[in-house]
Amino acid sequence: MRRLALLSLCWWLGCSAQPPPAPLRPCPSGDLTTTPGLAPAALPTAPATPPAPSDAEGEAEHDDDVDDDLDEVAPDEALALGPRRHFLDDWDAARLARALASEPETLGTMSFGQPNAGALRGAKQLPEDPRWKRTDPANAWGTEETITALTLAIGAVFEQYPDTTPVWIGHISARHGGPLRPHKSHQAGRDVDVGYWQTDSRAWYARVTPEALDLPRTWLFLRTLIVHSDLEMVLMDRSLQGPLEAYALAQGEDTAWVRGLFHGEPGQLRPLFHHVAGHATHVHLRFFSPTSRETARRLRPLLAQQGQAPETPAWTWHVARRGDTLGSLSRRYRVSVPALRSANGLRSDRITAGRRYRVPLRGKAAAPAPPPNTPITVPARRLPPPRAAR
Repeated sequence: MRRLALLSLCWWLGCSAQPPPAPLRPCPSGDLTTTPGLAPAALPTAPATPPAPSDAEGEAEHDDDVDDDLDEVAPDEALALGPRRHFLDDWDAARLARALASEPETLGTMSFGQPNAGALRGAKQLPEDPRWKRTDPANAWGTEETITALTLAIGAVFEQYPDTTPVWIGHISARHGGPLRPHKSHQAGRDVDVGYWQTDSRAWYARVTPEALDLPRTWLFLRTLIVHSDLEMVLMDRSLQGPLEAYALAQGEDTAWVRGLFHGEPGQLRPLFHHVAGHATHVHLRFFSPTSRETARRLRPLLAQQGQAPETPAWTWHVARRGDTLGSLSRRYRVSVPALRSANGLRSDRITAGRRYRVPLRGKAAAPAPPPNTPITVPARRLPPPRAAR
C-alpha cells in the first residue's frame, strides 16, 4: 500500500507539472517578400547519399496525433489583422468564371478546408534543387506561399553558409491534397516536414541530439520563416528547443521576443514553438497561406456550380476503450474500416485502448464554408523589435 501511495503521488506530481496552453495573441505583420540577395550565386553540388526512406516507412503512427489538437487556434479578434489586399479584388464573377474555365493557372493555388481535413487545387510542387533533397517528390505539393517560404528560408542559409549540406524535405501534401499516409494533417498544402541540419549524421529521419543540432543554420532558417512568411506553428522536440533558444539569445536577439516564440505569455500569447513527440527526427512547419485560402473561398461557389468543389469531410474523435476494434468503430459510426485506417495513418486494424482515433463522418462537411463576404484573416506576424532586425 505504501508503494502504491508513492507511485500515485509521483504520477500526480508529473501530471500537475504540465502548464495549461495559453491563447494566441497576434503581433505586427507584413506581406511575404523575397529578400534580395538570398539566392546563392553558386550552389554546391549535392553530395552522394544513401536512398532515403519514404515518410510512410519512417514515421511512427502517432507522430502527428497532437498536431490535430493545435489546429485552427482562434486569434483574438481585436488584435487580428484585417483582410489583406488580394489579387482577385478587382475581378468580377464573369471574369472569375472565364479564368476558371480557360485559364485556371492564372488563379494560383487554392487551399480548401483545414490541414487535417482539406484539399488542394492548382498546387505548386517543390522543384528539384541542389539545396534540398525531396524524400517523396510525388507528395511535395503545397500552396504557393508554402513553396515560396521554403525556398526563401533555405536560400538564406545557403547565402550565409555556402558550404551547407542539402537539407531533407519530407512530405508536404499530395497533388490534390486530402489524406496522406501516415499523417493526419498534410492535407491542404500548408504542412511541411523538414530534416534538421546536423553536425554529424545527415540521414533522413535520424533522431537528432542537442549536441548534433546545427544551431546557426537551424536558427537562420526558422528566423527567416518567422520574419518573412505567415508561419502558423513549429513542431519541434523539447530537447532541441532549449539549445536553439539559448543560441538565439546568445546572438543578441531580443529577449522578450525570443521568449514569446518559445514560451508565449500566459493568458496573452501562444508560443510559436510546440513540443510534439516524434519531432526529434524532423521539424514540422505549418503556414497560414492566406492568399491560397482566400482564393479557394472565392472560387468555391463557382466550383460547386460546376460540380468540382473538393470534398473536405468532417470527423470526430473516439477514445478507444478496452475491446474496441476498427470493426466495432466501423459499425458504430457507419464508416468503412479502410476509411478509418486512412484517417489515422494505420498500417493494420489494431488499435490501443486509451488512445484517440479520428473518425470521418459520412455526408457532412468539415465546417461550413466562410460566407462570400467574409474574407480570410490571419494573425499578424511575430516580428522582432527593430533593434533585433537584420
